[in-house]
Amino acid sequence: MSLRVPALLLALTLAPACPSTDDDDTAGDDDTAGDDDSAVDDDDSGAGDDDDTPCPDADGDGVCDEDDPCFGDQATGDGDGDAICDDQDLCTGTEACGLVWTISSHEGRISLRDLDTGAELASPQMVAEEELFSWGAYALARDPTTDVTWMVVALPLGMERFVATIDPSSGVVTVVGEPGLHLAALAFDPTGRLFGVSGSGNDPPETLYELDTTTAEGTELLSLSTGTGGEALALHPPSGRLLHMSGPSEDQVAEWLDPVTLERTPIPLGGAETREVNGLAWSPILGLWLACGQDFWLWTVSEDGERARTGVPLDTNCNGLMLD
Repeated sequence: MSLRVPALLLALTLAPACPSTDDDDTAGDDDTAGDDDSAVDDDDSGAGDDDDTPCPDADGDGVCDEDDPCFGDQATGDGDGDAICDDQDLCTGTEACGLVWTISSHEGRISLRDLDTGAELASPQMVAEEELFSWGAYALARDPTTDVTWMVVALPLGMERFVATIDPSSGVVTVVGEPGLHLAALAFDPTGRLFGVSGSGNDPPETLYELDTTTAEGTELLSLSTGTGGEALALHPPSGRLLHMSGPSEDQVAEWLDPVTLERTPIPLGGAETREVNGLAWSPILGLWLACGQDFWLWTVSEDGERARTGVPLDTNCNGLMLD
């Protein structure tokens, strides 16, 4: 995984400080300080500190909120909108969050994005069987045993979905086979077994399959918890289990899947409501799931189901997500 330390944009030093009602005073003063510990943290309630690091009001509107992206190696925007700049906000601390690949069904491109800012660093057009395509890209998953990236594509335009591999750096797609399933999500287990989840257009819907990596033939395993639309599946490397999410907002469900025993364990969801999630990836740096979907923002999901919108925007819908 590629990592870089983000640079503090010079222009941000001109951003106005957030109101500094802190533990030094109750009425606010003019020192723009938080708790005077030289750190922007959850004791500062969004204020700056005394080392001239500007308040995380990156867009200069006088409010530390979800519109302020991460910046610098010490400060962060209030990504989850709780008025506190703390470790629940993306990119807190001195490490950069890294890079991710995303795909959009609308554009036919695979994009490399900076997690600190959401900036698009590369965006090769996907090419399959020597033809460009602009619709029908779904799911991203990397085989941990071979480092090969897999996806689901619709070729030609239509309902048929094919399992394929892709070279993210060039966008070249190689079709492996057509499983005859309306697949919406893919994930590998630690041993290199490939799993897929069918969407609502499949019969049966929201079903877990094991896919043959030579032929793409699917073997039905079990029915899953269902939302009203949107499927996502990803490996949780620390436990070897898979996380499955389905549905939007109040209808959204999540569950752990054991790929060996096929045991399902529901996860109660809390925090901010999201639209349907179509992409998931585990970030070992953050210790959180990264999630994306139809609302043009990057989200996080904790291991116990707390959802939060980050301050990292995406400029299009997202149908797949994978760490670089």
